[in-house]
Amino acid sequence: MPIRVDDPVAEAQHAFDVFPSIRSAHVVRGVEHFLDWAHAQALTPVNEKNS
Repeated sequence: MPIRVDDPVAEAQHAFDVFPSIRSAHVVRGVEHFLDWAHAQALTPVNEKNS
């Protein structure tokens, strides 16, 4: 079933960033690792990426 943009759940308030939990800690850690990787890729010259 596709999710509609006007779905009331899409506009629901979420507080995962307010209350610490194991799940939110894993999300934060995953985002941190991805951003570290993306930053390293941005700093790596193109000729080094292909070798």
